[in-house]
Amino acid sequence: MSRSTAGHSGPLVLREGEEPVSADIVFVHGLNGDREQTWTAAFTLWPQDLLPDDLPHVRVITWGYDANVLRISAPFSQNSIFGHVNSLLLDIERLRQTQEEQNRPIVFVGHSLGGLVIKGAIIRSHELLRTEQDPEQGAIYERTAGVVFLGTPHRGSAETQHAHVVANIFSTFKKVNKRIINVLEQDSDVLENQRQSFTSVSKDIRLVCLYEELSTPPIGLVVPQSSAVIEGFNVRSASITGDHSSMCKFVDQDDNNYQRVLQQIRWVLKSPTVPKRRVSTSQECQQP
Repeated sequence: MSRSTAGHSGPLVLREGEEPVSADIVFVHGLNGDREQTWTAAFTLWPQDLLPDDLPHVRVITWGYDANVLRISAPFSQNSIFGHVNSLLLDIERLRQTQEEQNRPIVFVGHSLGGLVIKGAIIRSHELLRTEQDPEQGAIYERTAGVVFLGTPHRGSAETQHAHVVANIFSTFKKVNKRIINVLEQDSDVLENQRQSFTSVSKDIRLVCLYEELSTPPIGLVVPQSSAVIEGFNVRSASITGDHSSMCKFVDQDDNNYQRVLQQIRWVLKSPTVPKRRVSTSQECQQP
């Protein structure tokens, strides 16, 4: 049974999983996305309607946040990516209260900007664990088996310049979250710093980078392969036959794109390093 929060922000448990539950899979949407609609095609919310048939012993969670660059009338969040990072860690911690839940491996699946939020959360969790500031949130890093990135702009996005143009047109009568747009600028310093930090903490984390094959008119490839594939250890990459929006939407289990994503989630779940990963704390580093 799903556990919802108000509106479309925060975690929504799509399936609790059959006992014994062996892992948590957390979906994080992207720019102008939604925790349910981002993953829905023709009324099929595939993390809820397809995935549990293939992975019955996992809990499936989708997480929402305000990632709109444009808003018609209602007020919206002015959080930067890093504000969303803290919210994601808090919400995951809240869902993992029992010892059994805390011991489960975590697999993240992120579309577009959602992948940057996930990377930021892993970096932050590692820091909280290393400095012993917050062992509970630091444990999220310890239990992360891997991440599946779908069209994540690790190096910025070709859509960014277009987003600036649209934002400027609408800014005279609509509020625009320019901080998120600025972070997405190609080769921005923030993305570069995040990329370097993530590489250093993800050595034992399995990573999958999936990139779009089809163009989005009039932009073209929103996140080309050169931006969507990250360097690092234990990294796999492959293409998805879809554009930036459709690459994360599947109608049925016969969809080759769904099978490709499923295969990579299974690969991440087989990670042997989760029970062994350990981070030296600040006190241990100071010992002679």
